[in-house]
Amino acid sequence: ATMRTGEAITDYINHIVHEMGVSPSTHEGYKCNLRGYARFLGDGDYDKGAAMDVAEALATANLRRWLYHRSENGARPRTIRGLFFP
Repeated sequence: ATMRTGEAITDYINHIVHEMGVSPSTHEGYKCNLRGYARFLGDGDYDKGAAMDVAEALATANLRRWLYHRSENGARPRTIRGLFFP
């Protein structure tokens, strides 16, 4: 069975909260960024992006499109770097 992007997001958030013990603000920041990426993948529809196969979601072409999208919408280089290397 293939993992969907929404499932991967939920699993990762649960991991950083319960296994790594991150602070509530770190948890919210990561969740916001990951859900924003899923929304981007779904052309503004989180559910559509969350249903995407996680391998497709993490394809270089999709990550690159998101990077360019964030840059074109005014995100500073440091912000974009933080999305890929938190």
